[in-house]
Amino acid sequence: MIPTVLPTPCPKCGAAPREVDLSKLLKKENAGTAWVPSCECAEAIRKEQEAQDYLRYRTQLAALRFQKLGLGDPKKIGKGLPITTDMAWYHPNKAFAEGRHLIVSGNVGNGKTTTMLRVAWFLCMAGRRPRGGYIPTMVQKFRSEDGREHIEDVMDGDFLILDDMDKLRGTEYQMEVFSSIINHYDVNNRPILSTMNLLPNLLGKRLISNGVPADIAESLASRVRHRADFITAPGPDFRLQEER
Repeated sequence: MIPTVLPTPCPKCGAAPREVDLSKLLKKENAGTAWVPSCECAEAIRKEQEAQDYLRYRTQLAALRFQKLGLGDPKKIGKGLPITTDMAWYHPNKAFAEGRHLIVSGNVGNGKTTTMLRVAWFLCMAGRRPRGGYIPTMVQKFRSEDGREHIEDVMDGDFLILDDMDKLRGTEYQMEVFSSIINHYDVNNRPILSTMNLLPNLLGKRLISNGVPADIAESLASRVRHRADFITAPGPDFRLQEER
């Protein structure tokens, strides 16, 4: 018999293939023979390729979600500030499951947003859907003709991003909307990731000085700080250092 396919070793492990009599398999005389893998590497290679394709898909989807919220290119996210082992967010999946919040506070330009975005990117890569973004931009969207649609969309995330929370200001109605959104995430154990240029315990007073009604301001501050890990980052403005 002449083999129908010339034998070639496995490209992964080098194992020689085995010869199979096709006459027995096909129940047909003089069907010839064929060489088949003697190892399971072909299945392993297929599964590895599927895993790589899925990772590529998840990365692209996470990047699109980042860009939709105006969070920039995830490839340009720097190192940010350290999240230490004593913080719940050292294990993001566990912190997410517990509905923990995260507050990164400190001076302008010292890595607050970068740190928060690194956590957000990890959650996005795990398939979590982000909502929110830069506070002034969110307020502007709520004021637009499509404001109601934006509000409904923000309510539909797995976690909420509030960048520069201390800049929140607007009409009483808009502040009530923000109160409803933050309350929705908090009571449903969905994480809130926020940044601010002051200590978290001063957030309520800052919002009041921004014109937010006192009862709403205190409620917002309380919800954001509830079950939260705090990272305080006093330090230089890294952006100014880069310019030098």
